[in-house]
Amino acid sequence: MDCPFCDKTIEQAVFARSENFLAIYNLAPILPGHSLVIPRKHYGSLMELNDHQLEEMILFSRKVTRLLLKVF
Repeated sequence: MDCPFCDKTIEQAVFARSENFLAIYNLAPILPGHSLVIPRKHYGSLMELNDHQLEEMILFSRKVTRLLLKVF
């Protein structure tokens, strides 16, 4: 099964990026601003991220949330 987040067309939905993570706008948002933070590298599970990657993801997610709160 192919991963939809590994497809290169996902770049069209990216609105923020860090060294290891991307923020993409959900194509079928539940609420305005509904977005996803995904790693640039494919992982099968959140459990595969090390502590440093988890910390980076949370800090990046907070920046994205601040941006979305301003916009929406």
